[in-house]
Amino acid sequence: MNLTEYDGKYVRIRDTHGNVYSGRARYGGVDLLECEWGMDEDGIFIEDILICYSQIESIEVIVPHGTVELQTEHIVLRRYRPDDAEQLYQQFGTDPEMYTHRTGAKSSYVSKIIEMEAFDMGFFELAKNRYSERFFDPKPVEQEKLDKILEAGRIVPTACNYQPQKFYLIRSKEGLEKLKTVTHFHYNVPLMILVCYDAREVWTNPGDQYYRNYNSGEQDASIAATTMMYEAEELGVHTIWIRGFDSKTVVDTYGLPDHMIPVMMLGLGYPNEKAKANAWHYKRRPIEDFVFEL
Repeated sequence: MNLTEYDGKYVRIRDTHGNVYSGRARYGGVDLLECEWGMDEDGIFIEDILICYSQIESIEVIVPHGTVELQTEHIVLRRYRPDDAEQLYQQFGTDPEMYTHRTGAKSSYVSKIIEMEAFDMGFFELAKNRYSERFFDPKPVEQEKLDKILEAGRIVPTACNYQPQKFYLIRSKEGLEKLKTVTHFHYNVPLMILVCYDAREVWTNPGDQYYRNYNSGEQDASIAATTMMYEAEELGVHTIWIRGFDSKTVVDTYGLPDHMIPVMMLGLGYPNEKAKANAWHYKRRPIEDFVFEL
């Protein structure tokens, strides 16, 4: 095991005593450790903790991504692997500000945001971790992040590059109150994007014998919505895909023109303390159920 390979990388180390450490690794050479620590072996520093070579049972490079919110009543860990979340809980759970929580006493709401360094997450890991959020915090989505999410929906491929997708932002108090009248599946989101297509700008295939008068509007809008969904996940913003509404009711309620066709709603926001994936989220059928040779 060559510890120099892990210098500067974010790693998870399990030592011979069963302790787990996560963080950015800093390599400590034999000369340094012998001089300052009286040791004749190299090791890895994580923050101010030294794990010597002989104490390392396993080490792996990891790619957590997200932020931590430390509050007197609870800790919110956003998009961290379970092992890393446990390590962070152990670290921050001893913070003096958590004292009232650990003793079971109630206190006023005091929050401290701890900015964690964000690391790139591979697409497959991101796609597997993403789940439909149903428990949202009222905290608004930052405009900077929203701009990136909307840009992701703008640049997607569409049939003949006609770009019929349109995005309506529902985030004002009045708009969110109306939302509750058009769908039961609002989940008290702080922001909803109504994704539509302009029926005047779609590619059509009138000769299709199976789908009469087929147009590309729904598929174009769905590509845009999916791309925005994953961009939101990349930014630590949770989402839920909603289609439980009557299109005409939505058009009438929000005063949209007749040529604007609703496809879906994308709810966005940050999870609250009740947030978690449903038990069936990670149950996936085998690839053989999806792929066939012709």
